[in-house]
Amino acid sequence: MGTHMSIPKDSFKRHSGRKSDHSNPTSHSTIETLDTRETYDSRGSEKAYSSPLACFDPHRNGDSDRMSVQHFGLKALFEGNILKNVNKYVDFDSPTRILDLGVGTGSWIMDVATENPNATCIGIDKLPIFPQAIRPPNVTFQILDILDGLPYQDNYFDFVQLRLFGACLQLTNWPIVLKEVYRVLRPGGCVQLLECLFEEATDEFLTVYTNKLRVLMAANDLDVHIAKQVGKLLADSGYTVIQEELKEIDLRNPKAHLAKEFMYIIDESINGCRPILYEIYGVATDKEFAVWKAEYLAARRNSSFSRWYAAAGMKPIS
Repeated sequence: MGTHMSIPKDSFKRHSGRKSDHSNPTSHSTIETLDTRETYDSRGSEKAYSSPLACFDPHRNGDSDRMSVQHFGLKALFEGNILKNVNKYVDFDSPTRILDLGVGTGSWIMDVATENPNATCIGIDKLPIFPQAIRPPNVTFQILDILDGLPYQDNYFDFVQLRLFGACLQLTNWPIVLKEVYRVLRPGGCVQLLECLFEEATDEFLTVYTNKLRVLMAANDLDVHIAKQVGKLLADSGYTVIQEELKEIDLRNPKAHLAKEFMYIIDESINGCRPILYEIYGVATDKEFAVWKAEYLAARRNSSFSRWYAAAGMKPIS
């Protein structure tokens, strides 16, 4: 997938995946597919990425940088990689098992692994854009589609993270994924969700943009308000919600905490979403896109916040 692709007018690609064989989680020491044991190169050329909104090209110049800046920006915003109340239920000083779903470039799981050297850390993603050689010794990466199920034993992990699935995990699949996470999480273990609020209707330009995005996402079984529902998603799946947090960055003030970093994230995210924006706005040329993008970024700087919602849930002990 690349930013030059044409986007159908009726809809975007929905998920299609292969069933994979379950196996012992301790048996994977290399980057392999779980069904074919097929090694992938760093560009993931053997497998195409698909999502309801096939938006971001992980090989586009700048997107890996965006993911890294985003990771450290979110860490600063939430004052750590893991919500504070999780530490009441998970002892990270002892040997623990940590799973990161949708690991991307691996920034979060490698940072967590470095902070918690006694932990065994596993990161999974559909594409191997994570490091294949240089990484902390307690980190393993695997190529896996979460909708194929998780190849781990019941009650195996102490902590699981899912973040930024709002644009790729359809509403009908959230309960399926959270149920599977529930299965592999030990009683008393915790799961953490973190999502960005897509809706920003603070002026006329952003209102039009949000309305267009809402229609597009709804057509793909996605919700612009999914970030507001992270706590409810956990509760509906049987978890005991132990913490909910809303953090926001005032983009109107360039001197505000993290404003510069998150404007960079927004800028690069817009570049990554260019195919979709060409479609929903009828943009035909790079020049037209540049004009639209400048107006969008000005609207975000002049009138909006960047809002992020996080929630942690515990699997009940009995």
